[in-house]
Amino acid sequence: MTITATADRPLAIERRFYMTMVGAIIAVVFVGFSRSVFLRPFFPGVHAPTEVWFYVHGAVFITWLALLATQVSLIGAGNRALHMRLGVAGFAMVPLMV
Repeated sequence: MTITATADRPLAIERRFYMTMVGAIIAVVFVGFSRSVFLRPFFPGVHAPTEVWFYVHGAVFITWLALLATQVSLIGAGNRALHMRLGVAGFAMVPLMV
């Protein structure tokens, strides 16, 4: 009786899971803010904040989501060094998001 174990299979499933979760997060953010921010010209009657800080926070948060997607794809591609260097940028963005 021979048992063959492959280490790549669980990692591939795990990496696909994380990329799917990042996609789901981005989709939820887009749907949640589509009428007041992303698709605002199509919904002129929807209340949207007038303060600039809301839009600055949104831009930083969207940038952070793009960085998150990049980080996950870098790990999936096996580029751990660049992933770690970009992690410092993500850490620097935390005070801006708050």
